[in-house]
Amino acid sequence: MTNPFDIPGQRDPLKPLNPVTDAHHDDLFIDVDNTKQAFEEFQSILDTDYAFERGGAMAIAVGDRQFGKTALLNRCAYWMQREIKARATAARKKTTAHIIDLRFLAGDVPAALTAPERVNTVCHHLMKKLHDSRHLAQPWQDEGQREANLVLPYLADKLTRDAVLIVMLPPTADVIDELVVYANLIPKRVVMLAETSFVGRLEEYSARLKRAATVPVFLRLGVLRPEDGEKFFNQRRDRHASDRSIAEAAPEVLRWLVTVKPTSVGELQQVLYGLYDDVLRRRSPAQQLTRDLIADFYISRTRFGGDQ
Repeated sequence: MTNPFDIPGQRDPLKPLNPVTDAHHDDLFIDVDNTKQAFEEFQSILDTDYAFERGGAMAIAVGDRQFGKTALLNRCAYWMQREIKARATAARKKTTAHIIDLRFLAGDVPAALTAPERVNTVCHHLMKKLHDSRHLAQPWQDEGQREANLVLPYLADKLTRDAVLIVMLPPTADVIDELVVYANLIPKRVVMLAETSFVGRLEEYSARLKRAATVPVFLRLGVLRPEDGEKFFNQRRDRHASDRSIAEAAPEVLRWLVTVKPTSVGELQQVLYGLYDDVLRRRSPAQQLTRDLIADFYISRTRFGGDQ
């Protein structure tokens, strides 16, 4: 029997989908927790060529932990790269979008640094990445340059002629202050993608962001809607329709699962993967996913005295 919530080609089924590294993931996105609306809002960035001819662009995924922010931005970057290529081909241009992923810096930039200092550090790594990947028209000479306000505004002039950059920014503990800095420095032919779980603070800073040189597009994600549980389950299950040994869900059990408490898409994936992994290990696999089975699963994961 197959676990329908395993992710093909991915060692960790609980990691965010990423079609940038595995194009097959692009078929696995499901319209839950406002994902479709958020994705369409991102696509509106390309309604005109403004973001690439006269100014930059920025999108911020907003939502709590496990709301699918990282997966959404991965999908956005992948779509934008392909869309720019398709438009360039149709217009007989050579424009190419390059994805520069700086999220590996999330754990390497000290939290004790001020927001401007962290932005400077990220900018320094961005230039090194561009230099190493040969996306700059001329080699980057000033490798000691760490002041973002002396580099980012002039970046478009340093890029190769037909390059567009999609920069995946690292999330940090004080990401809001940094977003304001980036929004005021983004040059043309550069799109920055960021994410934040600090929803309340973002509202506080919204006025400053709206006055920035580049006004961000906000991609808001939330908890699952009552119908999202069944939609998520059915679309994953339908990918293995020929495997009749996979336990089906009892009527209304998925609606109950996502409404008994506010549930995110990441939590649902985690629970369902764990449930089916547990079912696979049983001598007599369950024929149906029921409330009792879910309750037993949760109890089996509970440790005496709590987590250590």
